[in-house]
Amino acid sequence: MSTSTTTPVRTRPRPTVGLIIVIPAVIAALAALDILLENAEESETQNSAEAAYQAGESALRAGHNLAAIEDFRKAHASMREDETYELALIGALMNAGRYADAEPLMNEVLERNPDDGPALLVAARLQANKGKPVQAAAFYHRAIYGEWPTDAREKQIDARLELVEFLRSRHQTEDMLAELILLQEEAGEDQGLLLRTAHLFLLAGSPRHAESAYRKVISLDPRNPAAYAGLGEVELETGDYRQARSEFVLAKTRAPADGHIQERLELAKALEELDPTSRRLPSAEKYRRSIKILQLARDDFQACLASRPAAGTQNTSDLMTQANGLMPTTPPAVVNNELAENVLDTAQQLWQARIKDCGLPAAPEGDLLRLIMEKLAQ
Repeated sequence: MSTSTTTPVRTRPRPTVGLIIVIPAVIAALAALDILLENAEESETQNSAEAAYQAGESALRAGHNLAAIEDFRKAHASMREDETYELALIGALMNAGRYADAEPLMNEVLERNPDDGPALLVAARLQANKGKPVQAAAFYHRAIYGEWPTDAREKQIDARLELVEFLRSRHQTEDMLAELILLQEEAGEDQGLLLRTAHLFLLAGSPRHAESAYRKVISLDPRNPAAYAGLGEVELETGDYRQARSEFVLAKTRAPADGHIQERLELAKALEELDPTSRRLPSAEKYRRSIKILQLARDDFQACLASRPAAGTQNTSDLMTQANGLMPTTPPAVVNNELAENVLDTAQQLWQARIKDCGLPAAPEGDLLRLIMEKLAQ
């Protein structure tokens, strides 16, 4: 009897439950590792860009503009989407006069975000540096009304103040006044901004607008010495020297140790004692004051000519001779209004020649002569 054997059939082992759990876990771990590495790389890039940016800022503060350009370029190359780095690079290029390099970058920023306030402000500066005032003013206005990520009101006011200074540098007084009126409205009860606006009104030749702003400050804080001193400056510019003295006295009572207020008070007193325009002055006193003004004008013009020898002309020489002839060693026996007016006319001619050849004298040293001459010209 034969025996037969059967070979068992081998079957493929089925996956265990444990393996089913492990595989997804491995995949998840690998994905997490990938994300971790990506985040680490991104963090390293950000740190590298920030380090380059800070190096650029340090180079700028040290006056090393070319080094700053390279540092900002590295920061921008590492993080091209970061506008801060790109604007810093544009600013450094602009400072170096490399407008052709700055312009494409500026256009790139504005194409991404045409209403971005910080970018528009840099664009305004770029156009101003390129000598394009119309385009610069347009960008300043866009910046003022643009989008600011933080502290929007403060940044918009700062942009308008920068526009005002730009207009002042170009002697665009009417445009400057228009911006200052808007600035005064925006100031509300901000005393610091009101005082700054008032001072700018004075620089723009509008003392009455300045007076309005100073009085607003006084209504908010009657003890504010700067506001009273500002009113004193208003009265100096309008030629009311007695009232100017009164305002400076009020300022000094509120800030007794302020040396600048004391200096302006002394100036107001000196102008009041020098002013020849009062109708109540006797003829002899008006003549005495007129001679004093002529002496001041002559001495100032002589100092001007000494610093600029090429400025003198034959007309200048004749004018100086005329002035010297009007200043006798002893006063005339009889003086009248006509004689005093003749002296003042010569003083004004000297003043105009001085402005033509040397410009206005520096403040505050030249304020006495400037203010009295401006009042005589009214």
